Amino acid sequence: TPSHDEWDGKFREIKIKVNRPGLEARYRKGYYAMADLPTDPKSRQAVMASAGMSALSSTGLTILAKLLEKPTEAAPHAVLSVVMDGHDIHFGRNAQGQPDATLDMLLLVFGDQPAPLNQTGRVVHLVLKQEQYDQMMKGGVRLTLDVDAPANSRRVRVVARDAASGKVGSLDVPIK
Repeated sequence: TPSHDEWDGKFREIKIKVNRPGLEARYRKGYYAMADLPTDPKSRQAVMASAGMSALSSTGLTILAKLLEKPTEAAPHAVLSVVMDGHDIHFGRNAQGQPDATLDMLLLVFGDQPAPLNQTGRVVHLVLKQEQYDQMMKGGVRLTLDVDAPANSRRVRVVARDAASGKVGSLDVPIK
């Protein structure tokens, strides 16, 4: 366990000595002293908002999405099918030994102006049986997402953040 409290991103060397003749220790040479990812909701939301408003897509998580339902005057919402590569998501194990992961999701609906017309955020907590986890590693994490979208909407920006690793992915889905 590190004895310092300097999480400044610098490389720290590790040295291990063995006091028994004929033994050789094999270990990594060091680590980068990176601070823990912020876990408070305000910091997590700030990261998501930044990715949502950026002109560039984020590529930390691989995301594919397609529009299932376009918004209309009668039904002003869009339905999206979203698939994320399960290998990009950090799955831990809960107390029962099941794979689990938490994803922050943000959907921003845009019209012709740079400001979003609507935004919807949610947290998706996955607790899986081993068979479900194996299937997600093969076919991806699949979600169907619904967002309020006026009939004049042009695109939906989908933003996903893996809470454990901090990786962020985003993409735009055209509506018209």
